[in-house]
Amino acid sequence: MFGVVGNPVTSLANRAVALGIRFVAFHNEQSAGYAASAYGYLTGRPGILLTVSGPGCVHGLAGLSNAGVNAWPMVLISGSCDQKDFGRGDFQELDQIAAVEPFSKYSVKASDITKIPTVDFEVLDRAGSGRPGG
Repeated sequence: MFGVVGNPVTSLANRAVALGIRFVAFHNEQSAGYAASAYGYLTGRPGILLTVSGPGCVHGLAGLSNAGVNAWPMVLISGSCDQKDFGRGDFQELDQIAAVEPFSKYSVKASDITKIPTVDFEVLDRAGSGRPGG
């Protein structure tokens, strides 16, 4: 997992590390995105990019686009505002699904915490199936 930690994804990065997932921290999401796409190329398994919401997601689009153009498996996970505040101008709020759709094979938002495991498996499967991509 590659990325930049900050609110609201710090706890996810900490949990990943506690579970034995190696987290490689960067100063900029663009560099982390390129690293995640290169990981997909080198291993054939999806590289994971973790970004903060809003501008962090936008900065990750370079790596996501790179993965898609080159058919390298990659997954972008971005934080989000609290769902009860979505659409109300919350901090760094952005319609991230609309932002990533032109650069990804499959874009989805887990609207409820209980859906995260199912969404994760769907995204990982799609990133590596058929023609791989972001």
